[in-house]
Amino acid sequence: MRDLSTALSCVQLFVVDLRTIDARSEALDAAQLQRANRFTHEADRVRFVRRRLAIKAIAHQQGHGDVVWRCLTCHGDDHGVPTLIGASVSTSSYGDALVVALAPSGWQLGVDVAPRQAPVEMLEVAKHLFTPQEQADSQLMRVWARKEALGKALGIGLASDDSAMPRGVLDTHATKLQFEDHDVAGFDSLLIAIAFARAEPLLDHS
Repeated sequence: MRDLSTALSCVQLFVVDLRTIDARSEALDAAQLQRANRFTHEADRVRFVRRRLAIKAIAHQQGHGDVVWRCLTCHGDDHGVPTLIGASVSTSSYGDALVVALAPSGWQLGVDVAPRQAPVEMLEVAKHLFTPQEQADSQLMRVWARKEALGKALGIGLASDDSAMPRGVLDTHATKLQFEDHDVAGFDSLLIAIAFARAEPLLDHS
């Protein structure tokens, strides 16, 4: 596990190689165990268990206690996004790489990890989901990762940028949130984007 420094000292970024995580599922709670046992393929079950255990381990190491997963739609506790008491958290994974971002409670925070090399369908995706300014960016996967991170930070996801929503809800050039891009230690073919902002402005004592 690597802790990468960010421009803001209050935003922590961790990269975990999931292959190094012991996949003993007995360390999970009942809801997580039920979720793990529903996977058809063993490789998917193991990856799920390793992700959950790694996120829990980071939270404990940083003094944030237990992680609770909550679905924002059905409010189920066996899937959805991780939540912590006293901290903001966001996670993303691609292949064997897991990325966990932590910030103080009250911060909007989103993280995404994606391949540097754009798949062949990305140009078509960009036509539908990217603004003209984003489409002009030569690094389409960086834009994609930033949009994913922004959607997580806003709690709405990329689905909010479909045809039923006002265009540009996730415009990475128009948002007030800040972005940081990082390499992924140990995974040269991947990149990380973080979107973050303090949810409440600092008090003005001037």
